[in-house]
Amino acid sequence: MKTHQTERIGCNQNKNRPYYEAVVFLMLVTAWVVQVPDVERLSPYTSVYYVLSFSDFGFQTRILIGSIVTAFSNYVSNRVIYIIISVLSAAFIGIISLVVGHLMRIIAQNESESIWILPTLLLACPLSIQYLFNANNYGRYDLFSIEMAVLILFCIRSEKGKWALPFLCFFAMLLNFNFAVMYMPSMAAVMLYELAAKPKSKARLFIFLISCIVVVGSFVYFKIPAQNAAFADPGEVGQYLTRRTDVNLKGAEIQVFFDFFKFTNWISHFNKQSTWIIDLLKTYLPYVILMNLPMLVFFISFWVEAVRTINIRSKRLIYLLFALLPLFGLPMFLAADWDRWFPTLFISQLMVLFYLVATNDRTTLNVLRRLHGFLLHHELLTVISLIFLASGMYSRIHSVFESVILKYIDLIRSFN
Repeated sequence: MKTHQTERIGCNQNKNRPYYEAVVFLMLVTAWVVQVPDVERLSPYTSVYYVLSFSDFGFQTRILIGSIVTAFSNYVSNRVIYIIISVLSAAFIGIISLVVGHLMRIIAQNESESIWILPTLLLACPLSIQYLFNANNYGRYDLFSIEMAVLILFCIRSEKGKWALPFLCFFAMLLNFNFAVMYMPSMAAVMLYELAAKPKSKARLFIFLISCIVVVGSFVYFKIPAQNAAFADPGEVGQYLTRRTDVNLKGAEIQVFFDFFKFTNWISHFNKQSTWIIDLLKTYLPYVILMNLPMLVFFISFWVEAVRTINIRSKRLIYLLFALLPLFGLPMFLAADWDRWFPTLFISQLMVLFYLVATNDRTTLNVLRRLHGFLLHHELLTVISLIFLASGMYSRIHSVFESVILKYIDLIRSFN
């Protein structure tokens, strides 16, 4: 009798368990549908990378996907690229929904009352992964960097999976060299966190050092200017691209040429013109801060409280490192895509918090519990803050960035 009763209770629990994955999936799909551009508005600065191949550009970063696509056809239309990006975006939404749902289930086992804080930030914050669905970023390889970061986080704690970390770091760099400054600092910080928990583990120290060397070495290898470029100038790249696709380039051939063959020239030339940075600082930065103020207050409150309450010096240093991770992302802002870099800072911070909660870190759980109590005690303020954050999905946050940077688009196209 007891056995049958136990089985019946287990079945009922499975039937009644909350479907976190479905909720996350529905919210992300909604954001996708609201923001996704039509095929005519697909940015050439992202779409052209889906027709580049190793055979023409050599062993380069950000060409793996294009090499796979062009293996099936030498000519890839803009519409086909749009379909590929849409399929990859749908798969991305599915993967993120499964991962977040799984983590929420783990959190619910220990901290059911505060489970909603982190996923709510993920879904409601204007700087979340929804930025990948707007016209400027639809098809960005940032999508693969997020997926690789999630996979690396799952492997860091695993005794067997940790040995794959150097390879995963290299693969992440092969997919997108920006991984070095976008997500590797957070991955390295989490590796240090695990190393601090097991200070005598020579294996973890070795893996941490090798992983960092791989990322730095890959960045240097991929981005050192080529001595013998496969193409003499952007014009030759443009001719190559017009034979491969009907994408309206609009200067994308210039970006491709300097991205692969004259990267340092590209960065130094663009940053000689400091007016675009000043304009973004005056116009876009205040708007980003305003639209995400509740989120900023949450993160600042969390890290200040966490660092303040930790008694163990080594652990306090790790938490201080977590809090200062956004500083390691500042080199990203030397490039003009600020509408990508701000979400990256937020996502990397959220990844760290999800990791700490999922691994049952007591300091994190205690601080979250206290913040949860504060939010419940101030229900009206909490509801207003969430509505304000969520409204960012329909705000002009990307339009503000676009209105600034479009004034400098001729600067990009004029660099020959």
